[in-house]
Amino acid sequence: MVRRKKDILSVADRIATPSTRRVRKNEIWIDPFPEIHGTRPEKMVYAELTRRGIPFLFLNDMRFQIPEIDFDKWYQADFVLPDLKIIIEVQGAYWHSKPATIDEDAYKFAIYQTTGWKPLAWWDYDIESRLQELFSESPELTAASNFAPYWGKSKELPVQRRTKIDTSKGIRTLNERRFRAKMVQESRRKIRKATGFYNAG
Repeated sequence: MVRRKKDILSVADRIATPSTRRVRKNEIWIDPFPEIHGTRPEKMVYAELTRRGIPFLFLNDMRFQIPEIDFDKWYQADFVLPDLKIIIEVQGAYWHSKPATIDEDAYKFAIYQTTGWKPLAWWDYDIESRLQELFSESPELTAASNFAPYWGKSKELPVQRRTKIDTSKGIRTLNERRFRAKMVQESRRKIRKATGFYNAG
């Protein structure tokens, strides 16, 4: 049986190799506002709005009224840009793909539009992979961008009303429970192994 030796590339050949054959690692994103609660995609949008110099409200409750149909309800929006009349909602792929949530989101976005706001629904995986493109797709956001060094100072406006402070608390609690359960399971396995539980027979 004849074995073929794989072609070994020299350093010069590796440099000349097209990038499609190379594996690119994702860039590491460092949170400039660790004191702010929120999911990673929410914090990425938070940081980008600050970097662009666009004033915003984060997790602010807003009252929407439509007197013609006797509608009066409060919604908590992820990002409210009052100067531009834009609401950005960060949609988690898991929670916002459920049938009931899809209907609720469609109704909520219709209310936003009816009351004169422009809703933007950004998926978490889009934010993680192409945040700059999402901003450039909206002409209002591009025009309002004022790139100035922020040096860690947020452009978040004072909160008007907020009922839920930490919206990612449930996710963190669930992850902590999973971690604790895994640790308990691992320690039981180690005890059984040390006491010879598996060898008894």
